[in-house]
Amino acid sequence: MVIKYIYITKNSEDLAKRLNNISMKDVKFEEEDIIGELISYKEFKSNKKNIFDNADFLVFIMATGIVVRTIADLLDDKLRDPGVVVIDEFGLNVISLIGGHVAGANHLTKILAEKLRANPVITTATDINNKGSLDLIAKKLDADLDSLRKACLNVNSSLVKGNAVNIYIQSDYVYLLENMLNGFNIFKSIKSFEKEYINRGLVANQESFVIISDEERVLSMFDEEVIKIIPRKNMLGVGCRRNIASDIFEKNIIKYLSSNNISIKSIKTIASIDVKKNEKCIIDFAHKYNIEKIFFSPEDLSLYDSLYESSNFVKKTVGVYCVSEPACHIVSDGNIIAEKYKSNGITVSIGRKK
Repeated sequence: MVIKYIYITKNSEDLAKRLNNISMKDVKFEEEDIIGELISYKEFKSNKKNIFDNADFLVFIMATGIVVRTIADLLDDKLRDPGVVVIDEFGLNVISLIGGHVAGANHLTKILAEKLRANPVITTATDINNKGSLDLIAKKLDADLDSLRKACLNVNSSLVKGNAVNIYIQSDYVYLLENMLNGFNIFKSIKSFEKEYINRGLVANQESFVIISDEERVLSMFDEEVIKIIPRKNMLGVGCRRNIASDIFEKNIIKYLSSNNISIKSIKTIASIDVKKNEKCIIDFAHKYNIEKIFFSPEDLSLYDSLYESSNFVKKTVGVYCVSEPACHIVSDGNIIAEKYKSNGITVSIGRKK
């Protein structure tokens, strides 16, 4: 996580150094280490688009008015712009300016304010009303935010107004959303949620119904009136013979997912051994479904292959006793959630990132 501290005076430079060198060393942001970089305001102005586009956060230590005028022409998309925080040069106030939810500026503001014993200034309506927000939930679950733009606006507005927002959360994901659900009417059973939707969903226009699930059966139970958030926390480990046809590979993967009641839209990563990094069927599948690819060396996989069913043929061919399960083990932190699938020269394992 990269924070760029932009200073304009000697006092602001001293504060930037203090934050970068001392205060932030023991802080993690969304489980990532924070890497800081100091940039003078003059340097920022001379290369501002490049700096803006390549930062997770920009922390300006100067007057808010200067910042607004400087970055106004850089703002493009609230889902992709970096988080922007402003601090006065004496560290009295920390202001979340841009990207409060999706970019994480509100969270960073609270961290910096605590470090500086300063006043955190957060103006996001859901936050100041102590309500959850759909965009923050979607970000936490790595869901497709672009498809949820309008829904986020409508749901967050409903929460602030005190209107009913009904939400069902698959039990696997409840723990990830701790402290994010204030204001929601939470259903613990999909049957009770469905009953409520049938009874009231089609007539109560002021109410919203939200499903958080990766289960294909649950997602298909409801029409477009229900807002569907599909967590992208599932990981595939795969192995295959050379030159498997892409359509055959895809059909087998989809069959495996379907048999385990898991939506293809929930797959974040597909992993295999590095000798498969140019395998067309894997590349085509990842491209079609917008899935990231990760390939591991035999040395990496061999750390875990003894935990799973072994094959001397696979060992002789690629240097490890098995591929799909060790690869899945690594990308899912050891949380494999279903039995391995094996057919047509293809092996597939699935895990869920904790």
